[in-house]
Amino acid sequence: MTLRDDSASASMPADLQNAPSTAPAPAASSAADPSATPSDSAPRRRLRLPFALLGVASLAGQAYGLFGVESVPDSVGRLNADKLAHAVLFALPVALFILAGVRRSVTVALALVFAVASEFIQGVFLPHRSGDPWDVVADTAGVALALLVTALPALVTQLSRWASRQNMRESSAPRAALEPCTAR
Repeated sequence: MTLRDDSASASMPADLQNAPSTAPAPAASSAADPSATPSDSAPRRRLRLPFALLGVASLAGQAYGLFGVESVPDSVGRLNADKLAHAVLFALPVALFILAGVRRSVTVALALVFAVASEFIQGVFLPHRSGDPWDVVADTAGVALALLVTALPALVTQLSRWASRQNMRESSAPRAALEPCTAR
């Protein structure tokens, strides 16, 4: 015994009532992951969770480094260790969250807000630390570094495609057009 919706079948011709549906099935990638775009590959989607977990772990390390450690020496030799530590502590989680698929704009906005907030917290609430505007600059440099590093693969791909198109144009151009004119 099959159940039918008589209200829908009453308005349909008899030959279409029993016909199989020809509506296209939803794509597998959109059903499995609604945020997936057609350019997302399966390996890339599989790496999102590990990158996100590493991002969360790096945030824990960042919080410990910014709030838990007594202080970082200002310089080691000629290297300003404090500013380098700030840049790395911000570059790592930003890069990991971008690789995990979090939107760049959201990741960058949150990182920059946290950079300012962390210096405020250090200056006002932590007696063993002090807030430094130059640390915000170092944090911002770390965010910019993460953006650059995560954008490099796409940039290289785009440059490769551009070079390939240029080579195709040159190879398809008539030979006479490429050779200089010689007087006879």
